[in-house]
Order: sequence, then C-alpha cells, then structure tokens
Amino acid sequence: MRVEFKQCHLKIGDIEMVVEHPIIDALACGEYAFIIFDYSDFPPELQANNLSCYDNTGRSIWDAKTPMNIPSSAYTNFVSVEPDLVVGNFAGFEATINKGSGDVISSRFTK
Repeated sequence: MRVEFKQCHLKIGDIEMVVEHPIIDALACGEYAFIIFDYSDFPPELQANNLSCYDNTGRSIWDAKTPMNIPSSAYTNFVSVEPDLVVGNFAGFEATINKGSGDVISSRFTK
C-alpha cells in the first residue's frame, strides 16, 4: 500500500481524503497507514493525540495516546515501523505502539 500526503490531503492507495489537521509524516505497513499530524495545530493547553492509524479503505482505526499526559508529549517522528512501530515525541521519549490497538506498549527516555 502506498501513502502520500500534502498538508491536510491524504492518499492511501487509491483512496483520497481531506483530514482535520496538517500531516507531518505518514508511513504504510501492511494494511495500515500510520499518520503523524502537526501537533502545533492542536490546542496548546491539551495533550495532542496526533498519531493515528487508518486501514487501506481510509477508515480511522485508532488515535494513540502519548506516554505522558502533558501537552509537550506530542509525537514528532517515526523511529521505525518494522518490526515494531516506534515513535519519538517532543518530550524526548520513544514509544513502542501496538499496531492493532494504538496502545503504548513501552516507552523510554532518550535525551
């Protein structure tokens, strides 16, 4: 499956859609597309749950929580997608995310 994006436009395979927030990165893995939305587009006083998963039909599967419940813990980059989905966040953590549920399996401080 191929994933392409520009600002709020997302293309998953042949499915094109407009999403609520600008996209900063997107990766495909199997039948899933993992999307990191621009955390600065979320309210600054709230935690930005800005990592989402879509299936190959464009259906939203989950929005991942971040390992810390503070506004600065928004996701910023993909570290890896295989074998595990590992995502870095603004607070200096790397979180391993369950690809099927979006749950944080583990996290570690990297800075």
